[in-house]
Amino acid sequence: MRTSETVTDLGLYTSECCSEKVIFDVGDSFRRCPKCHALCIWEFEDEVVDPEEVKRESGVAA
Repeated sequence: MRTSETVTDLGLYTSECCSEKVIFDVGDSFRRCPKCHALCIWEFEDEVVDPEEVKRESGVAA
């Protein structure tokens, strides 16, 4: 994924240039690297679970 593309999966992403880790949500735009401010490629690292989704799936009242 490149800077300015739309995020399709909630998760932890790492910038290819500086290895900075950022959480992006669905619908966000991938931004420039927070360390060097360059356009960059973002690599998906790990899934992030929305706490509200966990509550809904487990039947816990909000």
